[in-house]
Amino acid sequence: MKELTLEDIMSFGKYKGQTLMEACVRDRDYIEWCLDKISWFKMNREALDFILECNSRKSDHLWGWLGTEDAPNLSPGDLC
Repeated sequence: MKELTLEDIMSFGKYKGQTLMEACVRDRDYIEWCLDKISWFKMNREALDFILECNSRKSDHLWGWLGTEDAPNLSPGDLC
């Protein structure tokens, strides 16, 4: 299976139909769980760096404001 990018649409789970970036912003613990528990769930370097950067900055105050309609206009740097 190919590595997911931040722009890829989730095809399963509670964030089905949303981009990987949206899912990361809303629930990074879920994405980390997927990486740990689902053997085929792989992300490209940009997506992994996005999660690591956001975790290291502890930017929890940002996670609640992103609406679905905003995500296409954002880049990873806008969120962390």
